[in-house]
Parts: sequence; structure tokens; C-alpha cells
Amino acid sequence: MVFIDADKPNYINYYKFLLDHNLLRIDGVICVDNTLFKGRVYLKDSEDDFGKALRDFNQFVTNDPRVEQ
Repeated sequence: MVFIDADKPNYINYYKFLLDHNLLRIDGVICVDNTLFKGRVYLKDSEDDFGKALRDFNQFVTNDPRVEQ
């Protein structure tokens, strides 16, 4: 199990590093803090940098065929 709780704009980089370097076993779990971030992720017209970074991260994970959600 891996828990990501770090600077939000780099969540994609941490996630990619884990999977690209096989640091998570098959059937492993990645838990990521603040993926909904006080609803800011869903405010598409928001200028909030953290909200945008987390929205991008969520979309990246959604499109990654290496994982299941």
C-alpha cells in the first residue's frame, strides 16, 4: 500500500514514478489524499491551482490502463 500526500501539482509525477519503477506490487493499493479537495476539483471554471492539479491527476489515473478504480 502506498499513500500519496504531498505537493498537489506533483501528484502525477509521484504516481508515475511508483508505477514506472514497479514500486507497487500487483494487487497493491494507492491511496491519494485530497483527490476531491473541498469540491474544487469539480469547479471547472475555478482558477484554483490545487483544484486544477487534482482534476488533471484524477483524469490521468482514469485514463491509465495499468490500474483499476
